[in-house]
Amino acid sequence: MVAQWPFFGHLLDDVEAMLGRTDLDIASHYDALAGDALLRQADAIRREYALTVTHVLRLRGSARLLDSDPTLQRSIKLRNPYIDPMHLMQVDLLQRWRKTGREDRGCSGRCGLRSAGSHRGCRPPVSARDGSASLCRVSCCAQHSGTLTARPPCEVSL
Repeated sequence: MVAQWPFFGHLLDDVEAMLGRTDLDIASHYDALAGDALLRQADAIRREYALTVTHVLRLRGSARLLDSDPTLQRSIKLRNPYIDPMHLMQVDLLQRWRKTGREDRGCSGRCGLRSAGSHRGCRPPVSARDGSASLCRVSCCAQHSGTLTARPPCEVSL
């Protein structure tokens, strides 16, 4: 099927690349943030991950993920030691922020928690890069899609 249908081959390439970038050891640190009620979902995700890896390897006829792309395989292996500390710092910061009990309604939730300009379609003009409010076309969710808003800088440093 992979050889006969290029779309499937490209889809499999993308899935394999995402599986190769996934680090379940780092994910376990984020799992601790979710609480006991959501840990069952983490276990289900890990089972699905293992099952998906098994199927991709079978379809590829490979022993390891990304054996067909050694450049990406090496890139991920070299990259992880540099980004792992950032993940661990983020988990630590989130734990400390949650312990304060602070609720910043303007800076949390799907549409609010983000670093300046990180959501799609929002690039502040040069004059607004000094931290002042900028006009921004919001496309982070269906409720705000296409809306022009003045977005002040977020109070939470990420």
